[in-house]
Amino acid sequence: MKKRIEISHSDLFRSMANMIATSKRVTMAIAKSKKEPAFFYTIGNQEKQLPELLIIGNFNPNQMCVALNQLSDKMLQQGNFTDGEAVSLGGEYPLLIYRAAKEAKEKYTIQAGQFYANEDYAVMQAVLPDKKGVYPPDPRCHKDFQVPVLRGAKDDTRNSGA
Repeated sequence: MKKRIEISHSDLFRSMANMIATSKRVTMAIAKSKKEPAFFYTIGNQEKQLPELLIIGNFNPNQMCVALNQLSDKMLQQGNFTDGEAVSLGGEYPLLIYRAAKEAKEKYTIQAGQFYANEDYAVMQAVLPDKKGVYPPDPRCHKDFQVPVLRGAKDDTRNSGA
């Protein structure tokens, strides 16, 4: 049996701040539960006046963290994505990027709010297509890719992903 290591929030946040300073961001991978799918998000983009990024779905954690890092690097190079923008990471189909509703912060990127000690950061959701290029919430999208798409209102910029 492995010994459990206890880490305080302040130690965790200090470690995260160091990682952001040296590696631009932290990517979080949260395992699925009985009721909710897995999800993945960044912490650190806000410090560059860019939105944090979120992916929801029971996908390979390593691949999703790589995708988030690639998307974040693209934003650093070209600026913020627009709502609904298709962004290619080299695969057959692009990811769609949407401004996320306030629910994204309330339900998914909680650690980012705790790290920043406020909710004044934006979130954009990256949505993956199925193997045939169909995106949720289209009913033709394969069930393994049907994830909540948390689109925010176009004029709700601070609580969403703009």
